[in-house]
Amino acid sequence: LNGYSDWIEEPSLPQSMPDSFTLRTWIKLHAYPTSAYGMVAASYGGNYKGWFLAVSAEGKVVFLGTKAPSVALWLVASPVLALERWYSISVTYHRPSGAGVLYLDGVARSQFFLPGMEIESNRPLTFGRSSWHNGYYLNFAIDETRIDPVARSATGVAADFATFTPPAPVPNPALTAEWTFTNQAQDVSGNAHHGSLLGTQEIPGVLG
Repeated sequence: LNGYSDWIEEPSLPQSMPDSFTLRTWIKLHAYPTSAYGMVAASYGGNYKGWFLAVSAEGKVVFLGTKAPSVALWLVASPVLALERWYSISVTYHRPSGAGVLYLDGVARSQFFLPGMEIESNRPLTFGRSSWHNGYYLNFAIDETRIDPVARSATGVAADFATFTPPAPVPNPALTAEWTFTNQAQDVSGNAHHGSLLGTQEIPGVLG
């Protein structure tokens, strides 16, 4: 999706959106949003009814849950997403308890409590653009997206993440090679200049 005119729209799902759910998607950012947010998925009416999953201009995952007449709960998950790298994002919401969790790559990053979160049934579900007006586009790739009618447990989200092998990183023409030595001697530039550790000893390194 190109970030200025491309989006995906599904008009019928909001009418059958379950009260409790797990949304899982894989995304790869091509560029950070030029506005405050770029929408990954949105089922929101701009009226304190619904929710959206987005990426902020700083590159962090954001989830908004709402409840009429005026409750808006914002979650922000660290770390900053790198460009041209695949990430798995999951959101779970259990309506009876009001408990929700935002996951990144199978790990819980932020939790929230919002009993009675409103479901917006009069707007389409959109990917890559706002559901309530023509804006908040996101320049990204999206894959393997699903909505389950249950709030998965942390174990269930981690198990689902483990069933995928993220695609190899895109080669970085600005680098020949980069070894952080936090992942053995793997080249993290995407150019596949991987090494091997032979008779080495680990000591505390540089923080950064």
